[in-house]
Amino acid sequence: MNSHDGPRGYNHHSTDREYSAELCDERHDRLDFDIRHVEEKLEKLEICTVKLTDMIERHDKMIDAQQEKLGAIEKAPITRLQKLLWYAVSAVAGALAVALTDYIAL
Repeated sequence: MNSHDGPRGYNHHSTDREYSAELCDERHDRLDFDIRHVEEKLEKLEICTVKLTDMIERHDKMIDAQQEKLGAIEKAPITRLQKLLWYAVSAVAGALAVALTDYIAL
């Protein structure tokens, strides 16, 4: 580039101006191609976002169901423990009743 030239592909000579228009057209075409490529990628990303959102929602529902089951399992030992205590209290009460009946019968 000499000192009289402007930006790449442009100077004050008419043939260079034509070249500059061609260069601009090529760059414009390339930018159009790049934009289409980006739009295609964006569409794919949008599809992936929808799929991931659905997957996360299903996963959240599955976790909620598992937490409910876990809560039921955690409550079950307490219920079993309560039953065991009830049986023990019933057995002691029954033994006392039998002992009391035997004592009165004497």
